[in-house]
Amino acid sequence: MILLIEKGARLPAIAALGRQVAAWARAQKQPAYVWLFTRRHPYTEGVRFADHDPATVGAYHTGDAPCWRGTLEPLNLFRRTRDLQPVDAELATRMQALLLSFAKTGVPAPDWPRFDP
Repeated sequence: MILLIEKGARLPAIAALGRQVAAWARAQKQPAYVWLFTRRHPYTEGVRFADHDPATVGAYHTGDAPCWRGTLEPLNLFRRTRDLQPVDAELATRMQALLLSFAKTGVPAPDWPRFDP
């Protein structure tokens, strides 16, 4: 299991989730791993959304999904909303490699520490 925690998430919510994940991890016979996603989307200046303010939003729930799936470019399919940088493509490539390694071997990377509650 890989746990996703977004930077800027509310502390009580993270604490509650952390307790649940720790209990889940203790009950498993497989190792668990934690992922902290902190990349703020590089929004195009002046872009607006109905559900969040690009000027103040940090990393958010599901903000990492386009990186895991390799679907960053479709974020700009209908209108330009992100000014993607080379680091975004590099991050997505790395995240996909970690996910594939986890699926194949049960370990995201050889140097990734196991979550030990």
